Amino acid sequence: MKFKSIFDAPAQTHRRSRAGAGSGVGDFRSGSAYLFTPDMELAVSAASATQRPLLVTGPAGCGKSALARGTAARLGWRYLERTVNSRTEINALLWETDQLRRLQDAQAQRLDPRILAYVRASVLWTALDARTAAAPLLLESEASSRPPPFDPAVVLIDEIDKADPDLPNNLLEVLGGLRFEVADTGHRVTCRSGVPLIVITSNDERDLPPAFVRRCVSLNLKQPDLASVAALHFPKDGKTVAAALQLLVDTLPVPVAGGPPAVSAAEFLDFVQACKELQVRPDSQAWLKLAEACMLKGRPGIAAASRAS
Repeated sequence: MKFKSIFDAPAQTHRRSRAGAGSGVGDFRSGSAYLFTPDMELAVSAASATQRPLLVTGPAGCGKSALARGTAARLGWRYLERTVNSRTEINALLWETDQLRRLQDAQAQRLDPRILAYVRASVLWTALDARTAAAPLLLESEASSRPPPFDPAVVLIDEIDKADPDLPNNLLEVLGGLRFEVADTGHRVTCRSGVPLIVITSNDERDLPPAFVRRCVSLNLKQPDLASVAALHFPKDGKTVAAALQLLVDTLPVPVAGGPPAVSAAEFLDFVQACKELQVRPDSQAWLKLAEACMLKGRPGIAAASRAS
């Protein structure tokens, strides 16, 4: 499969990664160790080329959110994220007003008449214009017109299917023009830090508006190969990884063809991480108990394995 991958750009066009030296654990894995496939690189590159959001779907634990972190780590771009819930509105992704501080200032008779003094930038504002996001009052000065440093971002908008149906379409209005107006101020935020790469994930809990899906680049992820993912995250723990894989073979039924795997990649990595940190070996009495807690979780087969041990 040949195509011009976004990751093939000259090194000088990428900024040095801000990710930490370690890969992290759980939902805080930095993304510095992420198993990209050609299909993933193609979708990410297409989203960048078209300046469209990348809509990522797939089963829980397959690495949808980690794809955004992994992309930011490889490109050396800023990484921003916001998890959506049923109460999230479009303004929460753009800016929020600190009404509590405004009330306190009013009671103390030091209320600033400028609304921008109480505005806090959210992820999309920060992605579009990092300078004014850090100091919203700059929108009122000539300093905001000076070209800021090129500093693009990867933005993760996680679990959008949990949101009110109006949110996806409202979001497209902002992403389509890469600008928005801060309400009640008359000031407009525009894209000045570099066009961001927007990664939007969905667990398919609710159908998304067709108009929204049409204006995204889509990527459906499957559960990755556990051995390959574990080797990437734990290159020095081959024996533990091999024993964990064998445990799955011995205790869990073979997945139905075309169906989901018995254990997600996230659960498998958690188990190997726990074994490493807690110094639990395959011949330890805690081995099966830890496996049950981290990845098996009552699935058929573990009870029989426990009795056999």
